[in-house]
Amino acid sequence: MHFCLQLPEILDVILEYALYENGRRRTDAVAAIASTCRTLSYPALVALWKEQTSLVPLLKCLPPDAWTIERPSTYNTFKGIFKLLRVPNKDSDWDRVLHYANLIRSLGSESTSPSSSFSRPFHVKDDVFSALRLYLPRALLLPNLKYFNRPIGGDDYDYIHTSLFYGPNLVSFQWTRVFQPVPIGDTVELLECLERQSSNLQTLAVQHFTRIGNNRPIFPQFWKVVGSFKHLQHLSCPTNSITFPLFNLYLLHLRNLQSLDLLLDGTSPLPLPTGSTVVFPFLAKVHVRLMDMDSLDPFTSLISSSPISDLKIVLDNSSSVITEEFFSSLQSPSLLAHMENLVIMSSIRAGPHSSILSCDILQPLLAFKNMRILALLLDCASGIDNSFVKEMAFSWTKLESLLFSPYSKLDECKVTLAGLIPFAEGCKRLTSLAMPIDGRISPDVDEMQDLLGPSANMLVSLDVGFSPIQDPIAVAHFLSRLFPNLIRIHAEGERTHVEQWKSVVRMNTVSRVL
Repeated sequence: MHFCLQLPEILDVILEYALYENGRRRTDAVAAIASTCRTLSYPALVALWKEQTSLVPLLKCLPPDAWTIERPSTYNTFKGIFKLLRVPNKDSDWDRVLHYANLIRSLGSESTSPSSSFSRPFHVKDDVFSALRLYLPRALLLPNLKYFNRPIGGDDYDYIHTSLFYGPNLVSFQWTRVFQPVPIGDTVELLECLERQSSNLQTLAVQHFTRIGNNRPIFPQFWKVVGSFKHLQHLSCPTNSITFPLFNLYLLHLRNLQSLDLLLDGTSPLPLPTGSTVVFPFLAKVHVRLMDMDSLDPFTSLISSSPISDLKIVLDNSSSVITEEFFSSLQSPSLLAHMENLVIMSSIRAGPHSSILSCDILQPLLAFKNMRILALLLDCASGIDNSFVKEMAFSWTKLESLLFSPYSKLDECKVTLAGLIPFAEGCKRLTSLAMPIDGRISPDVDEMQDLLGPSANMLVSLDVGFSPIQDPIAVAHFLSRLFPNLIRIHAEGERTHVEQWKSVVRMNTVSRVL
């Protein structure tokens, strides 16, 4: 064997390359390497087993006469049903299982998307886990497991059985199940067991609906257990609501938090304890859904001292709480220095707009000079004009994506096509733009003479919402010079308007070819 293949660093690179082809995991090549010689066998087996998307390959290591996979006779959600044919009650039945179980470091998919799974999931019968609890020669099936993620498209089994998987080495636990409500007692029992066996947990993500009867009340005992994980860095519980009093009581001490994804209930806002200052010194990412909030002051007081670079707010009530005072309250030194991504949106479209996003309301946002992504998708009318758009473009020179109420009514459009010129001048990194534009005013190409080389602009996508248009040929000529890389324009509303905007795209395509 060549000396290079005896170096672990080189061998790991080769095995990693053989394991993933075009982003898909393939085991046949690495399995062949594992069967060549003793020197390569163990490293190849480690590569094969360290990341598993399913528990079934490990269970298949039981004796062949102990299990079967029942194939559904017709199309089914499951790829198959794993069942036991006999009880594996001998220690020798578990030898191969335990040998390979020691190599597993990650179980599940890294994504929560059902399409991310390599194939349809298996259903594992409860009697399999009963046998594990009764006859497994040791307490834990996966003693070296570090990452557990059961996504929507993962194997189907009761999540209470996961206590067999995690031990002191576990640093990440993620469970996603949104189709069936789960009794709150089971959820709390799971988290208490998790805290006892994996007290050094750094990532906790629990996404499912809990219930008592047919209701979804707030569960203090759930958040008390969550707050007991002292080393948490990433917390995501977007389907179990928490009030500000409970947040103050159980989560304020989690000073190592780096990301937070919560459902905050504002029905009983409570000010912070007198003399206290909320400081999450490492908190960089916050995604929250706010329910029944009359004011956003309690929320901004929680985050204003943290170095947040990614902030997403989903409002369950009226967008009228988005005021100039709210944006001004975000202007803390920490947020001004770090904020890069800001998304504020309404969870439902409220029909007639009850408020207007005016220039005065948005003025405080111009102070965020590091802004890369800004999305304001609210049930508000657009109140900005060309002059304010110019201020936006030259304040946010690092902007890559801007989504600004693109579905305002036709008579609410105050930005004309000429208002897009500052984006070509000031936002050279901008790739995606969505805002209402009045395309009925024919653009003057002479207004573009002072541009400093529009070919440097990277804009490829433009969403104009319900924006009207009058002269598609003139608009196409204007946009082709302003944004030469533009390949997509999305429009809504009347069919004639949509077709006219589509014709602009076609003319732009022809002009690039010519």
